Amino acid sequence: MSLVLRLILIGVSLLTLIFVLVKIRKSHFTISDTLFWLFFCLVLLVIGIFPQIPAFFAGLLGFQAPSNLVFVGIIFLLLVKMFLMSVKLSRLEDKLSRLVSRQALDEHEKAKQAEEAE
Repeated sequence: MSLVLRLILIGVSLLTLIFVLVKIRKSHFTISDTLFWLFFCLVLLVIGIFPQIPAFFAGLLGFQAPSNLVFVGIIFLLLVKMFLMSVKLSRLEDKLSRLVSRQALDEHEKAKQAEEAE
């Protein structure tokens, strides 16, 4: 793995870590999101500092270059995160739909009771 790629990995890892810590301080993240991004930063940092690790696994898995393994690994982790976020979004949309329906029924009942009271 080239020195430039190692420096980019370390730099991106540290910038992401700073960004995550700022968001944690402002309470913009859930615990699970925080753990994922901290794990992601740690993986990038370890790969940047110890290039022997991706080189070993690249040889083991048949990749031509360790950088290819790093890119595939990053893409895989981000796809997993995107899938989990899609699941979470679907659940939230379902809850919102049920909440809106319940609110509409409650308002209809209140309007109906107000008409009967008059």
